[in-house]
Amino acid sequence: MQITDRAIEDKTMPLFRLAFRPLFLFGTLYAGFIMLRWILTLSGSWQWTHPVALFGWHGHELQFGFAMAIIIGFLCTATQNWTGIPGLRSWPLVALTSCWIAGRLVANIWPESSLLFLFDSLFIVGGALAVGRQLILSGNRRNLVFLPILAVFLALHLAQVWAFQSAPQYSRPLGFAGIWWVAVIISMLAARVVPFFIERRLNDKLPRDSAWWIAGAQFSLVALAVASLFQSPEFVLQTAAGIGLIFQLPRLLRWYRAGIWSEPLLWSLYLSFACLPLALWLQLFTGQQHISVVMHVLGVGLMGGMIIAMMARVSLGHTGRPLKAHPMAVIAMAAMLVAALSRTVIPLFGSGWLQISYHLAATAWLLSIFCFLWVYVPILVRARVDGNPG
Repeated sequence: MQITDRAIEDKTMPLFRLAFRPLFLFGTLYAGFIMLRWILTLSGSWQWTHPVALFGWHGHELQFGFAMAIIIGFLCTATQNWTGIPGLRSWPLVALTSCWIAGRLVANIWPESSLLFLFDSLFIVGGALAVGRQLILSGNRRNLVFLPILAVFLALHLAQVWAFQSAPQYSRPLGFAGIWWVAVIISMLAARVVPFFIERRLNDKLPRDSAWWIAGAQFSLVALAVASLFQSPEFVLQTAAGIGLIFQLPRLLRWYRAGIWSEPLLWSLYLSFACLPLALWLQLFTGQQHISVVMHVLGVGLMGGMIIAMMARVSLGHTGRPLKAHPMAVIAMAAMLVAALSRTVIPLFGSGWLQISYHLAATAWLLSIFCFLWVYVPILVRARVDGNPG
């Protein structure tokens, strides 16, 4: 799709020709940094000297430092395909990325500052305006649903920063609500891209969710986010999880094709998405007993796994490269799933295993980030290999 003037494109450095480039790159770099800081802080090697709640900061930065960069980068890029209208690029993209970078600097140097409210809010609002402009100009009403989703993310960001700065007793429910809200947007996007990617690679035809099925799948996750936020009784969370499981588990059955196991770009997506029904199953049958496990199945397995797998596929497709996973990228995708297993399964053997699980999960996470960057830094900072814009 030729939707950009080539003369204008050539004046823009490749890193800022589409939003996925800088936001995937810097978001992944930051994911490695915050995990390194987190595990060093827990082990006492890096002192936490800030007057804010460490665990609240950790949850906020994984959601709004790492995940939000990838979500905005993906949406700003995908909207160009959905609408045919050029996406964010050049100096407007530099400005948006600068808001995100400024937010990360404040979050790590001066997290008690009100500037953290400002910069991350500007980033989310700027991304929403960029996406909304393309959708409205093109009359693409179907995808306007992403704007209220981003609005809720903005509200959760403001609330989480307030909590870890001033009211740490609310950090835990707000963090849980944020993780479920990430699951909402992943569920929505996965319903589109996972069957599409499988079809393209295996030359097969997969069934799509009906409108009412999508509504049911999303409603149950929204209900879990709201119930977590207001610390609802356990049976409310279990009921919502049970309804969610009814809608999410059949997706795995409908999307399954034996051929996915021969293609890392497919099995990584499939197994990462499988963490969503797994988390719902755990929430349904264990209630609050293993709530930390549930949150890390979502945060590491679903969020981390889907992000690495999606970035690996999207970065190849949008730079004109063959959709073939590099061996180091395969390690990156597998290592993120190992991180999820380490953080969620090992602690079930008893409290004595908790520290071991922390370190194994952090090591696997960092290995995943390193391998991804090894392959994709050159891809993200260079022009498309086919000479097309983007």
